[in-house]
Amino acid sequence: MSMKSTSSADCVRRNYDWVMLNIKKGAKQELVNIANHKGLSLTAYIREAIESRYRADTEKIIDL
Repeated sequence: MSMKSTSSADCVRRNYDWVMLNIKKGAKQELVNIANHKGLSLTAYIREAIESRYRADTEKIIDL
């Protein structure tokens, strides 16, 4: 019996929602620069920012 291989893209589709964020021209590079300076990817930097704001607003922890 063969097992069907699951791609990482399939895993992402099953376990994550997609959020699109529009920002002003030039702002993305500023965020990338700061994230890189902190040793983070842009996605990790944005997740940290959202988690921090959520915690401040709700006093709860959200797992993104």
